[in-house]
Amino acid sequence: MGKPRGRPATIDRAAVRETALRLFEERGYEQTTVDEIADAARISKQTLFRLFPSKADLVWDDLDDGLDRAFRAVTADPEPQTLAQIVHRVFRTPAELADPAQVTSLRRRLRLVGATPALMRHTTLDTLHERMTAAVGRATGLSAPPELVARTLVAAGLSAMIWWAEHDDVDSPAHVLALTLRSLAEAAPA
Repeated sequence: MGKPRGRPATIDRAAVRETALRLFEERGYEQTTVDEIADAARISKQTLFRLFPSKADLVWDDLDDGLDRAFRAVTADPEPQTLAQIVHRVFRTPAELADPAQVTSLRRRLRLVGATPALMRHTTLDTLHERMTAAVGRATGLSAPPELVARTLVAAGLSAMIWWAEHDDVDSPAHVLALTLRSLAEAAPA
């Protein structure tokens, strides 16, 4: 299929992202080229890169918006918070999505992240580590260095979200994370 001549009047980012996601699921992330995505989305490669600076951004696109909302909720409270409050506010966001299409898209993208090691090195995760470290640094009652606690929470939180995405019968990643953290606490030596 050839591309139409000239620039389209508007380009639907979500539709381009959906096209890429479908190709990643059919062919594999590593096996799908940017040229194939641009061709399937009926846009130029240049336009694709203008919308999504990297191939990984097609998967991670707008997930950082949810993180921004979560961390705004954490930092909006001027009082120091407990670790439990931080975890609840940061990892509850996907459960709050009311639109079933958004939930489906999030699950598909998280499944892809879990299955693709290259996607685990995205800048969104670097930002998450930084923001979690800052939030945890303000928390009360810590007995471990904030950076260590933050890295542990990010790893456990991302794992919980991926597990949630892979299991359609699980209600929320926050619930999965809470169960996991409780189990880890029970395993800690007294």
